[in-house]
Order: sequence, then structure tokens, then C-alpha cells
Amino acid sequence: MSRFLKLFTCLVLAVAGSLAQAEEAVPSLAGKRIAVSMAGTSHYFDIKAFQAQVDEIKRLGGTPITLDAGRNDRNLVNQLQTVVTQKPDAVIQTLGTLSVIDPWLKR
Repeated sequence: MSRFLKLFTCLVLAVAGSLAQAEEAVPSLAGKRIAVSMAGTSHYFDIKAFQAQVDEIKRLGGTPITLDAGRNDRNLVNQLQTVVTQKPDAVIQTLGTLSVIDPWLKR
């Protein structure tokens, strides 16, 4: 397992544990549009992480904007360009090559 995947898994588990403990302290996402950009959902872990993110956004009252690059860097750049034009309130980028996505996430 790569170092990034281990770190991401630990982060997801920590967030899930924190959410379970602080149910009342979680702010509402009502009226917020949250973009969920995935490098790809072809693997079991990827689709489960994607589904969990979308479900949590909906549970908190937000509207998810979902994009899947199909494990293609060019598609990933195109979808991030799309996200920039839609001006969501927040962007969740799951996986991807940092040198490819970083310039677009800074926008």
C-alpha cells in the first residue's frame, strides 16, 4: 500500500471517528454546493470512498457535484476546469497526480 493511500485511509478513519463522536457539533451544509472530484472509481476502495463522501454531503444538507476522471489525467484536468467554472463552495479531490491537479485546485 502506498504511503499516500495509507495516509488517506487514516484520514478517512479519523474523520469518520470524529463525526461519530461530535454528531451535534457538525455544521450544516444546507445551501452549499460541494464538488467531489475523483481520479477514478474503478477500484472497490475508490467507489466506496466516493459514495461515502456523496452520502455525507447529502446527510449534512449540501448538494454534491460529482465528477469521475476514469483514471485519465487529461480527463482529470478537464473536470477540474469544469469545477472552477461552476464555483462550488468547496472541492473534495480524491486521489490524482499532485503535479496535475495542484494548479487547478489553487484556483
